[in-house]
Amino acid sequence: MDLFIKLALLVIFFGVMVAVGLYCRRHATDVNGFVLGGRSVGPWLTAFAYGTSYFSAVVFVGYAGQFGWKYGIAATWAGIGNALLGSLLAWAVLGRRTRVMTQHIGSRTMPDFFGLRYKSKALRLIAAAIVSFVVVVMEQNWGQLFEPALILVIVILNANKQPAKVQVPQGQYTVVCQSGLIVPDGICPWSGNTVEVAPQEAMILHN
Repeated sequence: MDLFIKLALLVIFFGVMVAVGLYCRRHATDVNGFVLGGRSVGPWLTAFAYGTSYFSAVVFVGYAGQFGWKYGIAATWAGIGNALLGSLLAWAVLGRRTRVMTQHIGSRTMPDFFGLRYKSKALRLIAAAIVSFVVVVMEQNWGQLFEPALILVIVILNANKQPAKVQVPQGQYTVVCQSGLIVPDGICPWSGNTVEVAPQEAMILHN
């Protein structure tokens, strides 16, 4: 039954994606329409797209997991600073200037922008090579670069009157909260990918 539900949800998801693609196909008749939405996307949708691309898991997993666990409520300032400096300041300083310049010279991507702005095909190729190199390096070495520094904090609350088994990412963990007992240095080590939580109890573990 669970497998049937998962497959049904997967089919629905792909169906919605295909429907959105067919609907938008009528409006995206060229590369400019596909990449930039015909430059007719409003400010709110642009802001949401920028926010979901820029913040995504960086804030909701990285900051919440690492800095939230380490510094507590004081880590809120990291998120506020990131929003003000990384988002608001970037939009205030670069947003309008970038839009006006890219629309004026007809560029669609950053390599396009450098090539057309400075009238240099070589610079365009160099910019494209840098972007491609960064993407390939990040994809192939993501685990080596970031996994050792990633702190994963898992909080599980079982409000039922029966024990609950919860699947977690496979790994080595330290239990810091169990059966009402909280020990920041760790209660016991734990490894695997399935956690069993007692009825009406909470468990917190981190890697």
